[in-house]
Parts: sequence; C-alpha cells; structure tokens
Amino acid sequence: MIKLTGGEIFIVKDIMDFVETMANEHVSIIVQTNALPLTDAKLKRLVEFGNLTVQISLDSSAYEGNTYRLQSKKLHAKLLERIAAVVNSGLPTEIYAVVNDKSVKYLKDLVEWCGAFDSNHPQLFPFPVRGPDSETFQIGPDDHHHVRALYGMLDDYAHVLPPRPYIDRLVSFYEEGGRTWRCHLPRLVV
Repeated sequence: MIKLTGGEIFIVKDIMDFVETMANEHVSIIVQTNALPLTDAKLKRLVEFGNLTVQISLDSSAYEGNTYRLQSKKLHAKLLERIAAVVNSGLPTEIYAVVNDKSVKYLKDLVEWCGAFDSNHPQLFPFPVRGPDSETFQIGPDDHHHVRALYGMLDDYAHVLPPRPYIDRLVSFYEEGGRTWRCHLPRLVV
C-alpha cells in the first residue's frame, strides 16, 4: 500500500502518470486531495486503476464551517460539486474533517450530507485540531455537545460514521482535555 499526499498533488504536472505507475506497483493506493482539481477526465482514469481510495479534506459541508479552508462561497460550492463527483464515480472516498471552532456547529450537517449519497457513501473521520496553533482553532466546552451528538447518529449513519470506539476517543479528547489513550505495543525482549 502507498499513500500520496502533498500540498495538492493533482496540480503537479504529469501526476496522473505517476499515480498510474504507483497503482500498478502496489495493491492499494491512497491519494489525499482537496478534490478541486479532480476533473471528470482525471476521475475516469482514477477509477480505471481499480485499487485507489481518495481521501479528501473537508471541515464542513456548510460554507460557514469551512471558511478556514476556503474564503469564497462560490469556491465552496465548487468543492462540494467536485467531492460529489468523486463519490458518484464509485471511488472509495474518505473525508477527513477537522473539528474546529467554526466547523463544530455544522458537524451534524456534515454527517447528514455524507449520508445523503445514494450509494458509495463517503466514510467520515472527524478529528480534533492538533499542532502548534491548535489553541487558536480549538472548540470550547460549550460546543462539546456537538461532538457528543455523534452518538445519537451512529445507528442511522453507521454507513458514514467511524465505529463507536473512534467516537469514544474523539469525545474523550474534548472531555478529558486532550489525548488520554495511547497504543501500547508489547515490548520485545531479545
């Protein structure tokens, strides 16, 4: 398996030839994109590879919740149109949504938007703001209920939402004030 990320890889000259080479050399290929440069011609070619998953960054299906990424309603509408084209092409699609102080209020809407596709529903992975500037964009305690609301959506949107243990960790991140779990691998004694 190989994952290709950037910046935005689909604006690189001759990237489709490189992606095709990687698709031929690996069992599975994941490409990370914002979806805007994915033309119908590029999508058709990606579908033909037969082993490709598209990961898309989208904080909110509502423009007001996605303004850290895009400052234009027109561009946001174009983004949703391109994401719909990816999903409707049949490509396995994952949406990675940063839960920030703007997007959190529209988290329920994003789940519903992802669930509204007739088939090939995108898999949604909401995750907290991390990194050096995280305090600037972090959600406050008054907004934690938006994240906890995902529990009430698990039954109706199991085809879109990650499994309950993922939601447990997400909620725990906010309610415990940060990451409180770690993956502990057994220590090898030689």
